[in-house]
Amino acid sequence: AKYRKPKPASMDEHEYVENLFTCLCAALALPKIQELFLNLEGVSLVLILIQKQKFLRLSATKVIDFAIMNNSRGCLRVIKRKGLKVLFALLMKCGTKKTKDSEKTDFEQHLISSFHSIFTYIFETDESVNSQDKKICSAAIKTLNKKFMQNDFEKTDRLMELCFADK
Repeated sequence: AKYRKPKPASMDEHEYVENLFTCLCAALALPKIQELFLNLEGVSLVLILIQKQKFLRLSATKVIDFAIMNNSRGCLRVIKRKGLKVLFALLMKCGTKKTKDSEKTDFEQHLISSFHSIFTYIFETDESVNSQDKKICSAAIKTLNKKFMQNDFEKTDRLMELCFADK
């Protein structure tokens, strides 16, 4: 498709893309828009963007954060679409020397907020959640336990570094 460029050609194009993502985040503050975004497979698309378009990682992570904030269906969708794998990869990669400090801080904040939303949802499932979704959450809890304990707790250490780093 002609709209799938590897990277914006100019600073104007880059700014335009950033502004589009910012508008999307503002719209996702509304629960009705969050539901529409989920129904249109927005989470899947954004997870693909995070994986394949490096220059969009910050903006796409911000969109994921806004899409799942206070939204149990959004968290479940991220879990079902293998988003934990993507988010854990970002967790271990974030903070590279190539990013500016302000971008790094934004990126880290949105990543931590996304993990917070997911953790809150999977540990607070109640009677309104159907049995299939409870099984998915149970499997996600096991995955989280394994992920945080593997390689001598490196992901736990990394998350603590991000949460308690001197800013």
